[in-house]
This record gives sequence, structure tokens and C-alpha cells, in this order.
Amino acid sequence: MKKIRTLVLLTGLGVPVLFFGQGETSNWYFGNRAGIKFNDDGSVTTLKGGRLHTVEGCASISDPFGDLLFYTVGIFVHDRNHNTMQNGTGLHADPSCTQWAIIVPKPEDSNVYYIFTMDISENNSILIHMAGDGDYEYSINGFDYRDSNFFDSIGPGFFTISVRDKNGYGIVDEEISVTGYPKFFTPNGDGINDNWQLIGFNENFQSNSSVPIFDRYGKSLINLNSTNLSWNGTMNATSLPTADY
Repeated sequence: MKKIRTLVLLTGLGVPVLFFGQGETSNWYFGNRAGIKFNDDGSVTTLKGGRLHTVEGCASISDPFGDLLFYTVGIFVHDRNHNTMQNGTGLHADPSCTQWAIIVPKPEDSNVYYIFTMDISENNSILIHMAGDGDYEYSINGFDYRDSNFFDSIGPGFFTISVRDKNGYGIVDEEISVTGYPKFFTPNGDGINDNWQLIGFNENFQSNSSVPIFDRYGKSLINLNSTNLSWNGTMNATSLPTADY
């Protein structure tokens, strides 16, 4: 099981302008500097200049008109001109993952995108990117602001990301989750690590996720989800033996 890390791209403090179209998936960058574009007439155009070197796990996003916005392999983020985006580093996606990165636009806000990366690292991080001019400061708890938009050594849980304009033009707040789980638990009734639980999951974040737990022989024991987040190491009220699950 692997942890998910999140990059939040905030592309403006102004009122969002919403567009509707099918161009978001027009451009694909993948493989060894390869790329293709799906045109409106059904034809396909070869794209050049891509920066990726990967056999799997990449993601691209375009605007509703089919113009490339950015793409990533879960480690670096490149803009439409194939330059590494400002602060577009440090995602640390794990190469063992088939899908290193997924780009998800925020519903009803065309200026905000989330990049989810799969990671087995203990050192989760949050990177906030602001497009356009401005003098900003950043917080992940709503009150401790700093100039750096990169926060590392982040544990799993829920966070309020705040971006504040230093000239007093406004604040943008966004709730996010960093998901995680304990690597082990000791259900012996001493009140310490008695439950194995999902962290950063609730009805608003990862609400459709489920985590089935099996014993080493493939027997299904329990299925965890956003309404049933923990397991106490029992089945039918009987404690199970120490083992790998």
C-alpha cells in the first residue's frame, strides 16, 4: 500500500472563469520524449520537445480548447514550453508505481489543479504554485505564514492551505488531505497502536476509496473505507495471530 501526495496548483486569486469543452485530454506526453495531440477532426499529430523519460506513470492536462497547460511524471512538472515550472520539483513519486501521477481539475474552478502522486516515502510534502504576478505568502494551518511555498516532512491528515497576498488583495483557502497509514500495529489492548487505520480519509476526501485487508493466504478479512477507517486485528470477535496482512 502506498501513500498519496498532493500538489495544489492555484492559478489566480481572481474570480474563476469556467469553460466547457473536451480539449483537456488533447495533448499526451509520455515515453522517451514522445508526444501526440488528438485533433478535433479525429487526426493525430506528433508532438516534439517533450521532457519525459519514462515507461509509465505520466500525466498531461490541457485547457478546454486543447492548448497544453502542463505535464508531469510525478517528479518534475513541465509547462507548455517544456520548461520545469517554478517550484515544479520535489514531488518524489516512486518509480515502482504503475501510475506515478494523476492530474485532477478542481470542480467548478478552472484555475486550480491537483496532482496526486504515489509515494512510499515517509517525507510527504505539499507544494503550492501560484501562476501570474504577485507577492504571496503561504500557510498550511491558516495562521503561520511564510514566503516559501514548499512544505516538507508533512505527516498524514487534513490541512488548510492558505495563500495570502502581501499587499492586502486577498486570501485563498483550500482544504486538502494527505493520506497515510501506520506500517504496523499491536492490537494487545494496551491503548498504543491497537488499531490499523486510514489517515486523511473522510466523507469529503477519498470518500470512494476502499482498502481490503487479506491474510497471507488471500482470505478477505475486512474492507476499510471512509466510514469504516480502522481495524482492530480481529475477525468475528476473535483476535488473529501475528502475521503479515
